[in-house]
Amino acid sequence: MSEQLFRSVPLDEPPLPPQYVDTLVARGRRSVRRRRVAAVIAVVAVLAAGLGLLPLVRPVAVVPAAPGATPSLPDHIAPYSSLTSTVSRSPGGRAVMLYQFGNGELFNQFQPLALGADRDTYRQLDAAEGRRGIRPWLLSPDGTTAVLTEDRIAVDALTLVDLPTGRRRAVPLPAPTGAVPLAFSPDGRTLAYSAVPMPMGDPYNSTLGESRRTGVLTLVDLTTGRHRTLSGVTPVFAASFAPDGQRIAVQTGPQVEIVDLDGAVARTVDLPAEHILTMNAAWSPDGRLLAATGATTSSGGDGIVHYHRRIVFADATGSGPVPEPVAAEEMLGWRSGDRIVALVPAGEGPGELRDVPLDGGLPGTLLSRFDAGQSCEYGTQTCQAYEIRMATGLLPSLVMRPADPDRGPWPGWFTVTTAGGSVFLVVVVFLLYRRITRRRGAGASREGAGTE
Repeated sequence: MSEQLFRSVPLDEPPLPPQYVDTLVARGRRSVRRRRVAAVIAVVAVLAAGLGLLPLVRPVAVVPAAPGATPSLPDHIAPYSSLTSTVSRSPGGRAVMLYQFGNGELFNQFQPLALGADRDTYRQLDAAEGRRGIRPWLLSPDGTTAVLTEDRIAVDALTLVDLPTGRRRAVPLPAPTGAVPLAFSPDGRTLAYSAVPMPMGDPYNSTLGESRRTGVLTLVDLTTGRHRTLSGVTPVFAASFAPDGQRIAVQTGPQVEIVDLDGAVARTVDLPAEHILTMNAAWSPDGRLLAATGATTSSGGDGIVHYHRRIVFADATGSGPVPEPVAAEEMLGWRSGDRIVALVPAGEGPGELRDVPLDGGLPGTLLSRFDAGQSCEYGTQTCQAYEIRMATGLLPSLVMRPADPDRGPWPGWFTVTTAGGSVFLVVVVFLLYRRITRRRGAGASREGAGTE
């Protein structure tokens, strides 16, 4: 009976809809593609989120070695980088050098940088940013303190930055005035600066330029805040303390006056015309020489006047001969009584730092060189170094180290920009995915309707 019933059931299957297999394969392929797109979206989202969070979790730079270790200078100075952290966010320890680095041919791009004396740290001195012009500044002999003021306007205090901690403090002035830091005493306790009456006679002049017309030498004890104005020592071009800290060489015109801490003139020294006493670093460690920088001119066969920068020396004691001039861009400090650190030209870049003996042994020993690549102004210009100030007390024991730049944690603006860009990328990719899947879903519905 059951066999008869089974045989009575028709076994012929109904025919498949037209293009059924093709439609089924197409849907399967779409499903695979969707899963692949979803996987790519997930990978992009993870990478974007990681990129956005990386600046937040990047470890802070290693704490520099404690002061007291042998100070050092990298064998070459790193190129410009916008991803250099700041002193206040990530202190780099005591500095062997402060300098402005950048260019301004097309765009004003300068960084005020502190170069570490114990590790190869580079930090932007953010206390010197965001103001007009290049701010007057000095570095203490031991490299732990930077002092800076404003340019072209009056200030009511000097700003001191403790480089190992990044902390700032103000040293009030007796009255608002223009102020140009000139020299630290060897122990770093006393600062000589030029007090410039404000407003200036020429509103387009800098406070340093105005100092050469009206500036008055003033001393301030940075520990007590006590000021002493040496009203008879004016106008002030530049100044440098003697090794014993009890006398100051001050240029007030073509001559240099050596005065005591009360302003009494002990000796007058002549300099060649158009030469300026080296600020903060003129006096040799043995107390015998003063250094000044200037230029001589010569006319070539082409009729063009050529300028030759040089460092000249003057006798601070009246007791003996002086060395011959040294062909160099700038005097930066003394290694010993008969050796100096000088900035020497090298191609189109900022130049080289050399240990130059005063016995005519040019070009001397290479200490370090600035990066000469076109890394400034978005790769269009060669970087230049300005306002170089070295820790004069560290130079006699300075050694070289292999360059290994540590720029610290990425700046906050880069963190925000990267995180925001990552979120934006994830949103754009997600919306694009939604749009593609909706279009494909609508197409699949139309295909299904056509097969029915």
